[in-house]
Amino acid sequence: MYEAIISAKNNRLSWLNEIESELKDNLKGGAVTALITYSSTSFLSVGGEKTLGKRIGKQIRKAIVNLILGSIKREYVYKKIERLKLPETSLKLLSHALTNFDRYTEEQIILAEVPKGRRIDMDGFCNFRMNELYDRWLDVCGLAIRHSPFLYNEDTMDELLHFLVEAGRAPHRSAEIFKLGDKYRIVEYHLGVDVGERVYDEFDEMLCRLIDFSPCETVVCGFNNDKYFKRLNSIFDAKKLDVR
Repeated sequence: MYEAIISAKNNRLSWLNEIESELKDNLKGGAVTALITYSSTSFLSVGGEKTLGKRIGKQIRKAIVNLILGSIKREYVYKKIERLKLPETSLKLLSHALTNFDRYTEEQIILAEVPKGRRIDMDGFCNFRMNELYDRWLDVCGLAIRHSPFLYNEDTMDELLHFLVEAGRAPHRSAEIFKLGDKYRIVEYHLGVDVGERVYDEFDEMLCRLIDFSPCETVVCGFNNDKYFKRLNSIFDAKKLDVR
């Protein structure tokens, strides 16, 4: 029997919830999880057949990487840049782009630091083994703050977003975006295989997801040559889908 335990203080319980959710999605029936909360600390137990131990351990480390470079980094970034007093939608787009910036390099940094054993203390890890990451995050936030005079104009904001997105593009990923009346549908691909689709009511919400997914190629369908297509083109180099 393989068992790993991940712990976090109760004020960070959402971290364990996020890790557990990803493990359930990726391991399906290959592992079982149990989340137990005590007075100050919570524990996520992950168990499975001994033969699956290597796979489970790999997925645990992957889930921790996604947590740190997702919600943890985004919260850090947002707190640093909210002083800019930009419109809320601009702050949100910028925080997503800064979060995804240079992701591959930071994945390698985390994987080199995450304990390979079966006991992982998330509080200890984030408090004592992430100094290099915090320095990098502070630097990239400083980049946005130093260029803040340009961020109040949508065109120059999009130039910065394009720069940040370009540095975070994920290899072998592509996306198709369909405008369906007042809604936006994203179909995501990895190595040419459909890996999921989402529908959004708001254009900016769809942009945030596209930044997070960071495709190397983006094609769109159903858009006129309006401000929405122009923004997709300026940030993601989007091209119109040939439906002939």
